[in-house]
Amino acid sequence: MSKLVRMEKMNRDVGKIIGSAIEDSGGGYGFALFMFSWNDESEMTWISNAARADMVKALKEFIAKAESGEEDELAKAKRWNAGHN
Repeated sequence: MSKLVRMEKMNRDVGKIIGSAIEDSGGGYGFALFMFSWNDESEMTWISNAARADMVKALKEFIAKAESGEEDELAKAKRWNAGHN
């Protein structure tokens, strides 16, 4: 079995767990799981419960915010909670 095929299987297995947890908590959330190789072979696979076009839009928004240094709500919450534990 090739490395990429193994990566895709692991992604699907973990994705099922994530998807079930989202549904069990009431749903309404999208997720994406990316897996990539640390070496120079550029192996990457990903899965999502969102439509491809929606996922591409979300990724573009994330990249724009990350590159601009703009915080998203999760980053703000993590920063705020770090000082209040």
